[in-house]
Order: sequence, then C-alpha cells, then structure tokens
Amino acid sequence: MGLVVRLFDRRDTWARMVLLDLSGISYLVFGQDEGRHPTVTQWWLAIGAFVVAIALCRWPLANFLVQTALLGVAICVLDDTTINQVGSSWALAEVALWTRRPRTIWLSAGLLFAVYLVFAIADSIGSVPRELFGVIVLPVGLPLLLGLVIRTTRELGLQAELRAASESRAARADERGAIARELHDVVAHHVASMVVTCQGWRPV
Repeated sequence: MGLVVRLFDRRDTWARMVLLDLSGISYLVFGQDEGRHPTVTQWWLAIGAFVVAIALCRWPLANFLVQTALLGVAICVLDDTTINQVGSSWALAEVALWTRRPRTIWLSAGLLFAVYLVFAIADSIGSVPRELFGVIVLPVGLPLLLGLVIRTTRELGLQAELRAASESRAARADERGAIARELHDVVAHHVASMVVTCQGWRPV
C-alpha cells in the first residue's frame, strides 16, 4: 500500500493525468471493436476531457465538475462514453484524495451518482436495480473508496512520522537532561572536594 500512496503523491498529479490521457488515447485508437472507429463528437469530448484533466490537475474539485459535465453531454450524444466515465471517476478519486472538507467529497460523489441516475439509468427502466448496483460499485463507489483509503493511509503515515519525531525530540531532551545532571554532579563533587581540601590545608 505504501507504493500506491507514493504513486498518488500531490507532486505527481500532473504525471498521473498525462498517463491517464495516454491510456485514453490508446483506447480510442486501438481499443475499439473491429470495424468501429471513434466519431468526431467522441474525439472532441475525449480531447476536452484530456485537456481539462491536465489544465485543472492542481484544482481537483474544478476538474471533477468539468469532467462530470462532459460525462453528462457524452451520455446524451454518444454510444460509447468510456473515456468520459473514466475521466469523471478518476476526478472523483482525486477529490477524495485532496479535498479538505469531507462534505465536499460526499457531495461530489452524490453529484456523479445523480448524473448517472438522470442521464443513464432513466433510459433503462427495465433494469434499474442492476444499473443502480453497477453505478454504485464501479464509476462512483470504487474511485471514492480508492481515494478515501489512500487518503487515510497517507494521513496515518503522517501522524506516525509526527509521533516518531516527537518521541525522538523527547528522547533527545531526556538525554540532554541526563548529561546535564551528570555534569552537575561531577562539577559539584569536584568543587566540594576542592573546598574540603582547602579547609584541611594549613600553612606550616
């Protein structure tokens, strides 16, 4: 888990987004079924998602809102919304990772769920329970869980580092105190010996 936490370091956000964009381009170019090619609209929405992911990588909430809006448009006009689904789900994971207020995380998850509920599940009335389960688990639940687990692991690691640093400072303070007491005792002993020697000395 430590390796995963390091991969999701704040300084590497831009690199993560570039890799995500490259995987999306690979999907569009090589991942389509034989005989199917991405439409012009699909390319435009995908490019929009790619550009937004990189341009707003420092602002996870803004990135999530734009990615979710692009997803809503994609659901309405496209048959294959994989790119925009991945973009919005990844953006939700980034929100769960970096947003300070827990309320913002849950509101973001609720917004993404509402987009699926309104635009996607409404078109498949006959299989609403299955669609609801699929939405809760994959595009909303999984990235939310991933972001929260990595966030919690990172915070626990930071707390452990702070606790170790505090204990180290306390140990050094105790050691300095012990040395000071030892020096004080040695100096006091020598001074006392000098006083006793001087008192016992008499000129002939």
